[in-house]
Amino acid sequence: MAWGCGSEEPRVRRPTPPRQEEPRAVQEMPTPARTELAQGDMRDVLLSLSRVHFALDSEELPPPSRDALDQAATKLREHPEVALFIEGHADSRGAPEYNLALGQRRGSTVANYLVRSGVGGDRLSVVSYGEERPLADGEDQAAMARNRRVEFRLMRGEVQLVLEEGALVNDRGTVIQ
Repeated sequence: MAWGCGSEEPRVRRPTPPRQEEPRAVQEMPTPARTELAQGDMRDVLLSLSRVHFALDSEELPPPSRDALDQAATKLREHPEVALFIEGHADSRGAPEYNLALGQRRGSTVANYLVRSGVGGDRLSVVSYGEERPLADGEDQAAMARNRRVEFRLMRGEVQLVLEEGALVNDRGTVIQ
C-alpha cells in the first residue's frame, strides 16, 4: 500500500491523557468487556473490598464503613496499578432522578474518602445507578439496606476483585445485626 512519497507507514501520535487528581464522574458504565482490562493469568492477586452501605437518604459514612474504607485504601496504596469504578446505588424509595443524584453523592463520598486516605483520584471513577440495579429484591428492611450501597468494579489492574457484603445499616444508620 502506498503512503505518499516515502515507503514508510505514517506515524500516529497519540495524545497523552491528562492526569486528574479528583475522582471523575462517568455518565455510563462501560460494558464488562471494556471494564476489566486485566484478564487470564495476569489476574493472580486477590483484592478483597467491602461494599459500603448507607442510611436512608444519606451519603454519610457509618463508622463500620470508614473502617472498611481505611482497609481498602491500604490495599489500593499497595497496588498502584489498580483503578476502580465506584458505583453508587439507592433503594427504590424516592424519584428515579433523586436516587441517581443520591447514588452519585454516595459514590463521590467514598471516592473522596479514599483520596484523602492517599489513593490517587485519577484511579477512581464515580458512576451512579440510583435504584436501577438493586442487589436484593423486596421492600423489607434487609433488602432496602442491601440496596443502599456503593460497590467497586475493576477498571484496570492485575488483580481479581472480590466484593464482600460490608456492614448493613438500617434507615437511621444503625448497624443491623
